[in-house]
Amino acid sequence: MPVFNSSIEKLFLGKMNFGPAPILDLLGGFSFYAVTSAVELKLFEILNVKEMSSIEIAQAVDCDARGLDTLLELLETLGYLKNKKNMYSLTRMTRKWMLPSSSVNFSDGFLYYSKTMVDCWPYITASMKKGDAHIYFYEWLKDKPDTAASFQKFMMSLALLMIPELLKKIKLTNESILDIGGSHGLYSIALCRSNPDITVTIIDSEYAMPLLRNNIKEAGMEHRIKLITGDFMENSSKIKYDRILLFNVLHEHKEAYNIELLSRIRGTLNSKGSLIILDGMREKKISRLADLATRMYSLMFFHFLGGQNYSFKEISMWLKSAGFSQIKRKELYKSGFSLIIGE
Repeated sequence: MPVFNSSIEKLFLGKMNFGPAPILDLLGGFSFYAVTSAVELKLFEILNVKEMSSIEIAQAVDCDARGLDTLLELLETLGYLKNKKNMYSLTRMTRKWMLPSSSVNFSDGFLYYSKTMVDCWPYITASMKKGDAHIYFYEWLKDKPDTAASFQKFMMSLALLMIPELLKKIKLTNESILDIGGSHGLYSIALCRSNPDITVTIIDSEYAMPLLRNNIKEAGMEHRIKLITGDFMENSSKIKYDRILLFNVLHEHKEAYNIELLSRIRGTLNSKGSLIILDGMREKKISRLADLATRMYSLMFFHFLGGQNYSFKEISMWLKSAGFSQIKRKELYKSGFSLIIGE
């Protein structure tokens, strides 16, 4: 929750241990559901049109006025709303990150994660005991079209957050590219736009194809991006590529699978070809917030898929084992992710 403790509160709760700091984790959980309720009610979209009183908002969202007052007051404390003389309006944070018109919309993340909080997250202990995902995420998702749509929209928002910095780190000229597990296709579309001489082949599951086709068509990239339905591990072709993209894939799998995958990729590259990996790294970072995000997602990847975030050292060892001799790392500071290039 975006409540930034004052220096006195940090000293009181954290350093001096005078109060129960774990209460912040409890309050954070509660605030997630409060913000989700606001998203479900389309409260932010309504207030994006004009500022309104609590009574007017209650009428607009068809809610009990007294109950909604408590939600609005909390959203003000959390930093999503401003209240001036009982007239509510959106904060700059909400306008930038929580609207359908936002370039990166986190509202879809609240809608998607709210469903996993009910069906998936309560069973972390079962996954710990099993040593694998207790409920496999993609199996759980396949008969939930509304949740799948929110998930896909949120993944696209996260991609849009990373793409500008990513394009500064990757330079391509007249190359054939294979994008393994291209998902929504936004990375390949962006690379095609900034590198007019490349062509891309995306291989992914049948589940990903409707969104992929739609995004590629909307981008006008049908002549430059080819789609293959299937699993790369089962459909390795004899075609050789200059570059292979492996974005947000390794964290979904166990070590043995990743070692075999990287070996297959090495055999699919031209002699001077290279692999570009995008993923979160396990190493401890300077920022506690970055550490929190990396470690929280690592737990989620284990719990949902049986995977986890891996360290640069681990991935480098796998790459060397697969036959890559030169390995470089580039940081995407805005997102906290890393690029690893193997040649």
